[in-house]
Amino acid sequence: MKKIILFFIVMLTFISSMELKAQYTINEGFEGVTFPPANWTTKMYISGSVQWVRSTSQKNSGTASAFANYGPAAGNEVWLITPKVLVSTGDSISYWARKQYTSNYVPDSLTILISTTDTARSSFTTLYTIDVNTLPAPLAFGYRAASLNAYAGQQVYIAFKHYDQDGNGVWLDDVKAGQPASVDCGVSSVGTTGTVYSTGNNTVTPSGTVNNYGGSTATFTVTRRISPGGYVDTQTITNLASGGSQVVNFTNWSYTVNTLYTIKDSVYISGDVNHANDTLTGFLTYATPKTTLVYNVDQRSRDSIVTHLNASGLSGQYNETSTFPSISLSNWTTLIVGFGNGSSWSAAFRDSLKAYLDGSTAPNKRTLIIFGNDLGYANDPRRNASALAGDTVFYRQYLHAQYWTDDWVDNFTASDSTLKGIVSPFTSITGQRVNDPYPDCVAPATWNTGSGTLTSALIPVTESGDGDSCAAIAYSGTNYNVFYGSNVYYGYVPTVSGALSPQGVVFNIIRNYVENNGGQLPVELASFTSSIDNRKVTLNWSTTNEENNAGFEIERKLTSATVWTTAGHVNGAGNSNTVRSYSFSDNNLSTGKYNYRLKQVDFNGNFKYYDLANEVNIGVPNKFNLAQNYPNPFNPTTNINYDLPFDSKVAIKIFDITGREVASIVNQVQPAGFYSVNFNASVLSSGVYFYQINADGGNQNFVKTMKMMLVK
Repeated sequence: MKKIILFFIVMLTFISSMELKAQYTINEGFEGVTFPPANWTTKMYISGSVQWVRSTSQKNSGTASAFANYGPAAGNEVWLITPKVLVSTGDSISYWARKQYTSNYVPDSLTILISTTDTARSSFTTLYTIDVNTLPAPLAFGYRAASLNAYAGQQVYIAFKHYDQDGNGVWLDDVKAGQPASVDCGVSSVGTTGTVYSTGNNTVTPSGTVNNYGGSTATFTVTRRISPGGYVDTQTITNLASGGSQVVNFTNWSYTVNTLYTIKDSVYISGDVNHANDTLTGFLTYATPKTTLVYNVDQRSRDSIVTHLNASGLSGQYNETSTFPSISLSNWTTLIVGFGNGSSWSAAFRDSLKAYLDGSTAPNKRTLIIFGNDLGYANDPRRNASALAGDTVFYRQYLHAQYWTDDWVDNFTASDSTLKGIVSPFTSITGQRVNDPYPDCVAPATWNTGSGTLTSALIPVTESGDGDSCAAIAYSGTNYNVFYGSNVYYGYVPTVSGALSPQGVVFNIIRNYVENNGGQLPVELASFTSSIDNRKVTLNWSTTNEENNAGFEIERKLTSATVWTTAGHVNGAGNSNTVRSYSFSDNNLSTGKYNYRLKQVDFNGNFKYYDLANEVNIGVPNKFNLAQNYPNPFNPTTNINYDLPFDSKVAIKIFDITGREVASIVNQVQPAGFYSVNFNASVLSSGVYFYQINADGGNQNFVKTMKMMLVK
């Protein structure tokens, strides 16, 4: 009996070792919130100020990656070191990486090293070094791999060393050492996650990505679950090659905007020896656009901008994104872009910004607020003879700027890195310090003013203000506004030696400039709904923030019509940072399909339209009816409402107190619906009168008489 038990133990151990032998000894996607991951280490050498960290802004798969930001000009060297692993014959080290910025910087490098003893710096030998500039950007990752056969049978540490001098950062993801298991399938992406912008509820085709990490072709299933809502769908993946990946399209799914959804994908295959990658979860919200979009190009500038939005009472009144949104930029009234040190736009982003401004019309003017210390350096041919024509056109004709020199701080040394404003409302800025080593010295491109107003907004304090040199430009045009600051946004600081977090004075002045020139309207609509009660439509809406709000005009039209008519007016709250609710009832509507919109008007006369998402359908009544006239008593006109549940021959007549007919106001065949007729009694004397309806329709005859009083 003991021999039998021992035999089974030996067999189980043998089978288990066979299953586990051919798998990755390292398979790290940095999904866990703890960083570095268990048994990994980070080290910093030279005079660095940044370190490897976990990042969720860019990833090759899953929801996170490892990120080494660029460091100071003196040099920055940071190491990310794996746990000790045993190398077998056929093993390799592989990973996915991308660079931070599209621009190239030298010397920037990513070096892969190996140690067979310990994690001391001197113990590592270089496997190979790559130039960070050769890595892809801005959104794609590149694959790299190297054989570890030379170290078969040894235990090793593997290190990723990033070095730069105020250059480029690097993202690292999906680090694997070893070789694939015989059967190992997993989920590498659940597709779209985070915040996606949408103008309303919609239906989409969800997708995700699965991988065959095993050593042979595999057929398996993948199931998607989305909650809330109970969505479940299973798809079969057939004959996926070893090392292959496949995008899976699931059945259509309908979402509701502003709802947080949990997405979970799970794979199943018999004999799978690695269950760690069988499931992947993500979170997704389809959000409706607010007034302002913060485009996150540079994290430090984004942090400062968001801090100042919140501090100025606009918390929750803006969207932010680090990738191009799924809907047009035209859905936002104000766009704020803060480029990082030495960076500029891509051609695609430039063209999107151009289209954003081209599509703007008065009175709902759009505003672009943009910051960057190398926008002129990179895009004006006065400095860069190789600048693309499209970049120069955008810089000079849309930002309305021209480049002079690379560094106004050193050109105006007596200014001691300090700016002042020279036109309203910027004149309240008298001593704004800038901590930026190379802010462009620029000037307004006065030949591109058009019918707008173009001016230097901020200049060095020792500059004369004659328009030949400045550090910020303001343009208020007929159709759009632009504010361009020639330094990184986080460089606005209280003092040169102060923390890299401005106090927000500049932001508040820019905001005043925008709103004073017909830009962003300070009313944020949270909801706008309708309800129907026979002939009455009730509109309800709420705001989460109001500034300078005079009120709302309610406008209506038949869906088949082109002209809007004013149905009423509701006063606004003026200024408010709390939720305000409003209601308006539109009574006695005739049968038909209607559209509604709000015209929000501020005290300066600027206005913006908010459309009701759905059409309102006033149907037909379920019975005949004749209502009391209104007003009553009247002089000299009054309204008479009546309901027809069927197409009917209708006669409405007016009688005096003796029973004599004095007027006939309706005598025709009318389709089913709600009706209102106006009666003018200017030729009649004061007194009591009767009005009577006689309607034949639907094999029914309806007769009803009502009394009314004319008082002159």
